[in-house]
Amino acid sequence: MKKNTSISIKKSIQTRIGIVLVLLITISLSLFGFYQYIQMKSEITAELHAIAQSTIARLAQQLARPLWYSDNEWIKETIHFEMMEKRIFAIYVAGEGNIVEGIQRDSQGKLIPMTEKISGDFIVESSKIESS
Repeated sequence: MKKNTSISIKKSIQTRIGIVLVLLITISLSLFGFYQYIQMKSEITAELHAIAQSTIARLAQQLARPLWYSDNEWIKETIHFEMMEKRIFAIYVAGEGNIVEGIQRDSQGKLIPMTEKISGDFIVESSKIESS
């Protein structure tokens, strides 16, 4: 009878060690995955901020003259050009609170005219445009 008892104790210890190892590995991989997710999110957000800042800087420089001369066609072409960047959801140019020209993406990613300011969880950059 002693032989049976030692075998069941041995199997029980092996089972417990196996379960502990599986749990430790699962927890370690989960923590690593969570860390990678946070790091990737941070990098992507920083990249999107850089894209937004460079786009707004280009637009501020390029739109000074068309805004001064009220050339809405030139403004629209400039915005369309900047919207070629697929990660940009919307661009609008406002004068004294009213939208002069604006373009946004619909749910399929197609460009449509903007009639009002967007709201939501977006990275937003703005700049005053001054004539030179």
